[in-house]
Amino acid sequence: MKNYKNFLKFFFIVLVFGGMLVTSVFFIVAKRPTTSESEKRELAPKPKMSFTSLLSGKYFTDLQYYYNDTIPNREAFKTTGASVLSRLKGVSIDGIVIYNPVLVKATEEPDDEDETFVPRARTTPVPPEGSGDVPATSTPLPTDEPETEPPVITDEPVNTEVNDNTAVPDTSEPVGTPVPTATATTRPTATPTAAPAKTPDSGGEPAIVEYPKDGAILYGDMGMELYGGSKNAMKRYVAALEYIKDRCPDLNVYSMTVPLSSMFYLPASYKSNATEQLNDLNYLEGLFSSKVTVVNVYNTMKSHVNEKIYLRTDHHWTYLGAYYCMKEFASKAGVPFIDLSEYTVKSKEGYVGSFYSYFGMKALIDKPETFTYYISPNKNVRVKYYDASNFSLRSDIKGTDSTNAYFENLKVSYSYSIAMYMDDVISIADTGAGTGRRLLIIKDSFGNPTPSFLFGSFDRIVMIDPRYYTMDVYDLISSQGITDVLGLANIFDHTTTGFVKLYEYVAQNRE
Repeated sequence: MKNYKNFLKFFFIVLVFGGMLVTSVFFIVAKRPTTSESEKRELAPKPKMSFTSLLSGKYFTDLQYYYNDTIPNREAFKTTGASVLSRLKGVSIDGIVIYNPVLVKATEEPDDEDETFVPRARTTPVPPEGSGDVPATSTPLPTDEPETEPPVITDEPVNTEVNDNTAVPDTSEPVGTPVPTATATTRPTATPTAAPAKTPDSGGEPAIVEYPKDGAILYGDMGMELYGGSKNAMKRYVAALEYIKDRCPDLNVYSMTVPLSSMFYLPASYKSNATEQLNDLNYLEGLFSSKVTVVNVYNTMKSHVNEKIYLRTDHHWTYLGAYYCMKEFASKAGVPFIDLSEYTVKSKEGYVGSFYSYFGMKALIDKPETFTYYISPNKNVRVKYYDASNFSLRSDIKGTDSTNAYFENLKVSYSYSIAMYMDDVISIADTGAGTGRRLLIIKDSFGNPTPSFLFGSFDRIVMIDPRYYTMDVYDLISSQGITDVLGLANIFDHTTTGFVKLYEYVAQNRE
């Protein structure tokens, strides 16, 4: 009996350590991916060893990040892990179980109420004018500046009054250009009209397939996300954006919240979700004071609802939808805007986006769509891309034309990143527009195509994604001569705590 127990102990030890050894060897020798289909980005490259990087320890830090970011079969692991975790957090709404709490309005996340928005100061190197190199030193942020607390916002019902978001005059701007005249913004009050997805092969009402674990539906041949947000997160987003204005009072600060496609195209049985999204859009806009100019694009998108303003197989808007909203933004900002008729229109066939790669809507594989994009007539544009964590120039990112703004050789599934590349870089476009205005866009992935429609509007356009940007935004604003800041994201990211925290980190200078 004793020998049997010893044998079991030995067998168990061999099994555990043998499994660990096999797993370790697998992760070391197996082929590592270079791109992420679900995240639509290039993964970390293997670092090159140098005496300097060894001495500073940077080589080992980058090597660790490389191994973590390029785990073999990472897409399968991510999908499985997300599925398991989401099933542990299921909630029921109107009889439908939806397992992703980020996508549903389950609670107001009471634990976040106690978090304090505290500004932090940190000096970060930024690229100097006309250079791709990181300077040896940077100008420290002022240390005697009084800290500004965010406004206290009460949870009041939405009213129907016009919200007059008037930009604060920029009297000390060094580039000496006119300040835009902000016009009054009327918040939408009408319930959106549902427009069923076109399904030419079906005889009647398109079929509806639910994807409850992801909070999405497939309506005919069009995927859509179901909406749910947090009013507490909305208040925090407003406070973060207004804090940037408090720190830099000469800036013109704007907010653009993009509706989801489900705002306009949900079937009648899901119309309450569209109404909730519209109500929250009104509520969010009503929270802003006159410090921030709200660029309301609900009516803009609604007026073009019969055009292809959203992708069918992807959760993003189309480049056409982005164009219409950038036209509205340019009008609010008081800058010139290039008409769509001057762009070169191109397309790629066979596009199937995130509703397949992330949401698993396999039926869309047999119903791909045409991806249409637009090339700006401004050939004087020059775009550079920088690492989002240390501002080193990414000389390896090469576009397909002299502007370096377009990447037409990407495979079809990456078509959304044709303009301005992907999320995990800082992009800086010098346009030669001659307006004397310089724009910083703080965005989620909905912002990716937007700079390409503003090449005639701003002399320099800097775009950062708070999911990857880790440096001092005020050094960035100062060094780049920024005159205007736009907070742009889809309504999910402006109303859910996870992404809003990233806005806070940028406004506070994350540690």
